[in-house]
Amino acid sequence: MIRIFILLAIIATLLPAQVQSRDNCRDLRFKGPRGEVCILPVENSKTDYSLRISQPDLKKPIEIKVTLDKGESFELDRFGKLDLAQDVLVWLPVKKEFEGHTKMFIYRIRQAKWEQLPVRWVCRRRCTLQHISYQTTLSGGPPNTRVFYETEVDGQYLKSTYAWDGKCLKPLEIEEPRSRDALSRGYKEPELLPVCQRTPQVRNAIVKRAGVGCEEIGPDQLVRIKRLSLDRKRIKRLKNGDFSGLSELTDLSLMNNPMKKLPAGVFDGLFKLNSLNFQECRLITIPEGIFKQLGSLKSLYLNHNRLRMLPAGAFEGLNSLTFLSLNHNRLRSLPSKIFKPLPKRCNVYLSNNKASLERTD
Repeated sequence: MIRIFILLAIIATLLPAQVQSRDNCRDLRFKGPRGEVCILPVENSKTDYSLRISQPDLKKPIEIKVTLDKGESFELDRFGKLDLAQDVLVWLPVKKEFEGHTKMFIYRIRQAKWEQLPVRWVCRRRCTLQHISYQTTLSGGPPNTRVFYETEVDGQYLKSTYAWDGKCLKPLEIEEPRSRDALSRGYKEPELLPVCQRTPQVRNAIVKRAGVGCEEIGPDQLVRIKRLSLDRKRIKRLKNGDFSGLSELTDLSLMNNPMKKLPAGVFDGLFKLNSLNFQECRLITIPEGIFKQLGSLKSLYLNHNRLRMLPAGAFEGLNSLTFLSLNHNRLRSLPSKIFKPLPKRCNVYLSNNKASLERTD
């Protein structure tokens, strides 16, 4: 009787750990005809995980160690599993800061072993898995596998095709996004300029929006700012980094400031900006490609300035623009195809310039 009580006591101490392990596995579990896959954190480690498969004919689950680099974390809501005729493929998205990539693993059913595939998909954003499907040719072997990767970028469904040759994935046909998102075109956020070092009028406006002193403002406070008004602030010049860290900014107004020029990279990183207003400033020209990272911009106001000429790439990257006002400037001519980057539906206004102008692209 004493032995029975001791045995029950030992079992009772083990049960919570077993339940916790099973719960963790259940949360990240994918079932299918080839078995059940889950990923578990390794005890006492922040970077090591165990990718596990359980099958009815296996006496015990088979695992492979997965190690994350410093600063990486799993995108577990995008964890995916697909069953092939003789294998199980697992797509494991990982993120680090503003970029993401994927680790891919294959479980060989006949050999009952895991392998990590020498392939790495890099995303300039979170790896937003919409759907992945696998289709083998009639020969059926893994070297003849075709991989179709479908994702959604700014409402566009894109499909890319890869060939698995048994060792690595080779791109066959890659559909590039006609992207409105600068991140997916390879742009990164600019280096963060401390708020206290920014143009005084810009610094003061950010401090007012954040509600704390400039020395207390960091990335967490900057991303909360959605709108910034700098109208009539007597700004004569801006500098690169003035708007760094404001990645969630949607509206920026700089009306009625005595600015004649703009730094080439002053708007870099404003990936979500919808409206930019420069009405009634004193701009003479604008740098080529200054708006190239503003892929979400819908409205651009450059009217009532002193623009005399525009470079050929002035509007590069403005894939989403629907309104462009160049009224009341001093333009005499425009480069050929200057408006070609703009969508066909974009309304361009050119009245009251030195010459009669119209849109050509």
